[in-house]
Amino acid sequence: MITMAPTIRISEQLYTHLKTLDGTMSKNLDKIVLGKTIPVRTTTKRKFPESEILYAAIVNTWEDNKQEPKTRQEILEHVNEVLHKTEIGYKYPNWYDYENNLIRKSRFSVTIDHRIYALQRSNRLRREGSNLYLN
Repeated sequence: MITMAPTIRISEQLYTHLKTLDGTMSKNLDKIVLGKTIPVRTTTKRKFPESEILYAAIVNTWEDNKQEPKTRQEILEHVNEVLHKTEIGYKYPNWYDYENNLIRKSRFSVTIDHRIYALQRSNRLRREGSNLYLN
């Protein structure tokens, strides 16, 4: 159930002060007036590695020949092998499963597909048919 709090008027000086504080105005006002301490929300643990690691592993597929075309499957296999040599499997066991990563629609392959698409949108990769080229 959603309840609406009443609207109040505050001075311009208080408004300016509340804007300078971190957090929402209502929580800051509660803290100032009522002395309430708002519990800090902890962020949820990431379900997969940071995008920079994945982008680097994808682009690293072309380390030998930058002009050579690569298929999606070749990229997936390369990234799977690169990450297998790191501690990624231990840090993200629900996401990384070396034996099943190459299965269509696995969490791993969907994440890598999203990163490939992002690299295409940023013009770092280009697609010609079923081949991908490094720009």
